Amino acid sequence: MRGHEGVVVLAGGEQTTRYDTDHEPIFRQESYFQWLFGVSEPGCVGAVNLQTGAATLFVPDLRSEAYEIFCGVAPTCQAFVEKYAVDECYFEQSLSDWLGDQLAPDDESKVFVLYGLNSDSGNYASPAVLHEVFAERTDRDALFPAIAELRTIKSEAEVEVMRYVNWVSSMAHAEVMAAGKPRMMEYQLESLFMHHTYSHGGCRHVAYTCICACGPNPAVLHYGHAGAPNARQLLPGDGALLDMGAEYHCCRPPASTPRRVG
Repeated sequence: MRGHEGVVVLAGGEQTTRYDTDHEPIFRQESYFQWLFGVSEPGCVGAVNLQTGAATLFVPDLRSEAYEIFCGVAPTCQAFVEKYAVDECYFEQSLSDWLGDQLAPDDESKVFVLYGLNSDSGNYASPAVLHEVFAERTDRDALFPAIAELRTIKSEAEVEVMRYVNWVSSMAHAEVMAAGKPRMMEYQLESLFMHHTYSHGGCRHVAYTCICACGPNPAVLHYGHAGAPNARQLLPGDGALLDMGAEYHCCRPPASTPRRVG
């Protein structure tokens, strides 16, 4: 972002529900927001001043008796500052006034939001939704290619996290290979992997849908989906292709192992 002046504004992920129910799937943070701010809570917005490098969070104001009953005491803005080492934190309703103050000293400064095509999925990153008063000063083009390239350059801390989650995944694969026997079900291999990575590695999520493809099933690239849910019984002499990876703080390395059953 050299040569640009203004403020980067990123929107974090939102908590969703399952269709029309009140069931809330376990939240996963939006990857770019996780990379830049490391925040695990949903509904946040983050900003970085390009001149000073100062990072500011804008978080939902969850203070209410109902929230405390169901979810515990709502974190304060100061708690976010201390937890994530940002420079400032305000409730989300302060974003427009704060952004106006940041842009006021320089008529040429802009708001840079994240918008661009993910070439793997074909989906677009969703830009932060800002007040219409900032429409003419919003740049939707410069940030995405810059931040996508920066994410390929790993710090020592990021490399350490990658090493850790790869180690957890590898140890889980070894456990699954040792336990796999004829007459077991593919989903039992999946279950063992998920148990090991969470119980021994603290990885609550897996990186993608587990593929425990045995017999003829390795010919299906994304086996394990809802229509083919790792449900075949392992037979003596079967080949097994196990494609499973743990996830830790949104770090998601793939890990695959082939083996013969029995």
